[in-house]
This record gives sequence, structure tokens and C-alpha cells, in this order.
Amino acid sequence: MRFFYIVLTMCLMIALIGCKKTIIEEGEKESTEESAKDNNEENNDENIDETYSDFMSIAEAQKAENGEFIWLTGYIVGSCQRSMKNTDFTYPFSGSTAIILADEKVSADSLPEVDDPRLFPVCITDYKHIREELNLEDNPDLWNQRIYIVGVKQRYMSRDGMKMVTDYQVEE
Repeated sequence: MRFFYIVLTMCLMIALIGCKKTIIEEGEKESTEESAKDNNEENNDENIDETYSDFMSIAEAQKAENGEFIWLTGYIVGSCQRSMKNTDFTYPFSGSTAIILADEKVSADSLPEVDDPRLFPVCITDYKHIREELNLEDNPDLWNQRIYIVGVKQRYMSRDGMKMVTDYQVEE
């Protein structure tokens, strides 16, 4: 539930940053209040599963602008440190500074190449608790688990990636 409120707060912050001031005439005020009331009633019926449908796939995230907050979903398929060349796609994992996400799970029989453009590195060093909870070196059971994650799209490890992770939830 905390995850939902954080995502909602971030959406509101982004919406307000880009908003222009709207001047409402006296006659328009009543209809605006009524539509806001209707929207609130509809939003109260939403649940977290519907919120997750707004998360981007890896392919969609790669098209987003660098520097913007993105809500992303994918599978944790690898772990790496310092460079994509150091990526581990199978146990034992080494490196606790980044996880690699993909739109699909991987299998031990068909591992991706480190230069595969469908891979999305995520820096997990900004917050200690996130690093401790998400790195595959200490948490190998997270391999091939779906994750919903929020952060800033930036160049990372010489490709499109995510930094400044603010929240996440692993699907069980």
C-alpha cells in the first residue's frame, strides 16, 4: 500500500510541475468541482493491480527521455558491477551495485549477450536498504522475479538505464 501512495505522490508532483495556471470563471467553478468529485469516486475504486498496468515495459522505457521519472516493470535477469561486461546471468552472482532487467525471463539454456539492447541496467547504490534488498549477490532468489520499480531514466553503463531508484516492489 505504501508503494501505491508513493507512486501516486510522484505522479501528482510530475503533473504539478508541468501545469499552467488555469483561471476558472465563476460559472465554471461548480461544474469543475462536480467533475473532480466524480473523478475522486472513480479513483477510490482502483486497486494496486490497476496501478501496475501503468508501468512501462523495458522497450517502452528505452524510448523515454533521459532525466525523467519512469515507472518500469520487468524481470531481474542479472547482476553486474562497473560494466555490462561483468554481468552474471546465473548463480553465483557477483556484484551488488546493479541489477539487469529484461521484458522476459531468461533460462540457463538461452542466456542473453551482454550487449543485447533489450537489457536495462539499474543502479541500486543510492539507498543502502534498496541495495541490500535487491542485489542478486545476497538475494539470488530474486533472479527471474518480476519487479515494479520507480526511478530516473539515465545513461548507465554506457546505455539506457535507471538511477536514483526511489521505490520498488517484487512480485511474488
